[in-house]
Amino acid sequence: MLSRLTVRWLFLWCLCVGAGPLVGFAQPPVVVQPKASDYDLTPALPVLQSLLRERKLTVLTGTQADQAGWRIEISCATDKCPLDLTVPRYTLKLEAYAAAPEPIAVVRGPHCSRLPADQAVTQAVQVMFRGRGAYERDREQFFRQIAFYFSDQQATKPTVAVRDTTGPVIDVISPSLPPPARGMRQVRAKSGEVTIIGRVSDPSTVERLTLNGQSVPIDDKGTFQPVVQLTEHSEYPVLLEARDGAGNSSRLSFTLTPQMAQQMAEKKSLADKRLALVIGNGNYKDVPALANPVNDADAMASSLSSLGFTVIKHTDTDRKKLVDAINNFGERLRTEKYTVGMVYYAGHGVQRHGQNYLVPVEVSKQSDVESECVGLQHILNKMEAANTRVNILVMDACRNDPFVRPAQQRTLGEAGGPASVKAPTGTLIAFATAPGSTAADGTGQNGTYTESLLKYIQTPSLSIESVFRLVRTDVMQKTNNEQIPWESTSLTGEEFYFRR
Repeated sequence: MLSRLTVRWLFLWCLCVGAGPLVGFAQPPVVVQPKASDYDLTPALPVLQSLLRERKLTVLTGTQADQAGWRIEISCATDKCPLDLTVPRYTLKLEAYAAAPEPIAVVRGPHCSRLPADQAVTQAVQVMFRGRGAYERDREQFFRQIAFYFSDQQATKPTVAVRDTTGPVIDVISPSLPPPARGMRQVRAKSGEVTIIGRVSDPSTVERLTLNGQSVPIDDKGTFQPVVQLTEHSEYPVLLEARDGAGNSSRLSFTLTPQMAQQMAEKKSLADKRLALVIGNGNYKDVPALANPVNDADAMASSLSSLGFTVIKHTDTDRKKLVDAINNFGERLRTEKYTVGMVYYAGHGVQRHGQNYLVPVEVSKQSDVESECVGLQHILNKMEAANTRVNILVMDACRNDPFVRPAQQRTLGEAGGPASVKAPTGTLIAFATAPGSTAADGTGQNGTYTESLLKYIQTPSLSIESVFRLVRTDVMQKTNNEQIPWESTSLTGEEFYFRR
């Protein structure tokens, strides 16, 4: 009999590739029902049914509805749009029910619109199913939970045994592996200790992972981080081999080469001149104070100093001090010939009309955001004018909007979060969470996002893209996928490393 994990994997694989259901894995037909709501949802039902059919679900209507094996109930609540209080916001909720009285999955999707209510609700359904960012994340989580439920149901029934004939999948995150050339991968690395970071996965279980014949520890998520010693004048061949519970094996090989890369790293290390502006605003007067931003700024300033940055640090800044700090940073970045510029901000952040703003500590709930806060674009303009090789902007400021309603901390699942922004050439912009979402403060001295960032910028031999990819994975695991960090990047030229 198939294990429950194998059943889940095969079921989700069928959904992802769009294949028809396997024998014994068919998902029952579904019926859509409206719940008591602020508005009549009848006009939206055909649209929802059509969108569900696009996802390969069998949707029953009319006299056939009684034959459905489960149901999706739709409801809608209304309030005011956080970005414009004169516009209604329609928040749809879909709840999936099977045998139990509790839902097996729930998803919500807010949508602001001036259209008549019936049209706005129909449009909200389409946005929920077509939207990107937080909409896509929540939508896919909803259908994953439904898939898990029915795969678990199938796992309790007799099924035709399926023989596992494929080996585990080995994925190396760092160092970055180029495409193989004539069957070989040559990977440049700095001599000394090199950490190979990756993940191994298999539908059943991974029994063993080895590096050049030596056993490598893996955690319950399949992550591995062996360290090898690379000398300055010799190559280091790497052979990773994995074996699963069915006896299948797979391998991945590449060669670490220090020659030219070592010289380039030393030259770039000498040439790179790094400047960082670190700001932490937490002691707000008339909007909710925040516990972690000052701690975050202190820790980040110390960490960046150890990585060769000249650090300018400010905490609890009013608007004048904040603007002066940004202007001074931009002037030094340009006139003192720095090649790397970085700005880190922790504190309240809001968006208005698609623009992001840093919030000074003296604002009140009656403040005009656009005139009394400081635009993120002002920082980007200063960085772009300096013509530096690499610009990095990190915003751990994706919390609830303090001008809309009270918020004690950066909580999850409420309105708020950053607006999407395109990075200028040579720039990486990192947000603690995806556009339209909010971030968690964490339970320790530092915010969840900053805690992970502090960890990975100190990891040797990680490219900047690898750093933020690992931070995203770490934060998603810590928040049960509720918070998904997001970046916009247009970096060019040679890789940037916080620490070689």
